[in-house]
Amino acid sequence: MDSDFYNFKDQHKIGKLAEATIKKRLEKLYPTDIIKDVSEDPNFFDDDIDFTRLPIDFIGSDKSDRELYEEGKCEQAIEVKGDKWNETGNLFYEIISNVEFNTAGCHRKTKADTLYHVGSNLKEAYHITNVPEFKKFCENWIDEQPLYDNNGRTTKKNVYNDNKVTQGYAIPARLFTDQSWITKVTL
Repeated sequence: MDSDFYNFKDQHKIGKLAEATIKKRLEKLYPTDIIKDVSEDPNFFDDDIDFTRLPIDFIGSDKSDRELYEEGKCEQAIEVKGDKWNETGNLFYEIISNVEFNTAGCHRKTKADTLYHVGSNLKEAYHITNVPEFKKFCENWIDEQPLYDNNGRTTKKNVYNDNKVTQGYAIPARLFTDQSWITKVTL
């Protein structure tokens, strides 16, 4: 299996910078809405959501962020991924988050309405406005891939984050150019 090695702390730092960059973008795009950071809220871990966007009239609500989300009060649930696509030309589609525990990868489990894949340079992102279509497209692409490439290596990648192994596929970004639900945005 083809493998890449990453330092989890470095990757986490890139992810947090990507989240901060997108939060600023959301605050500019929706100046009258409340952008709530729920990335560290355990109530949102299973849904893999980083931000919720609420209408301003929910400021000071006595309900929890999770209650507002479950009641459909959120305008948007947003997930952010820091990705090296600007260096590699590929979007990494995570299928298994932790091989040892066989936990679903972020892309398979997210319930976000919209997803940002932020390049490691923090200057551009792929904005995915229809996450179910994105998932379907990627899963179909994966199903069409041969088990091994021309060099006898598996097409699935292992990514080593310290002691944790993540699995996924590096999907060429050029394959997304004609899809209506994804756009490349400047940050």
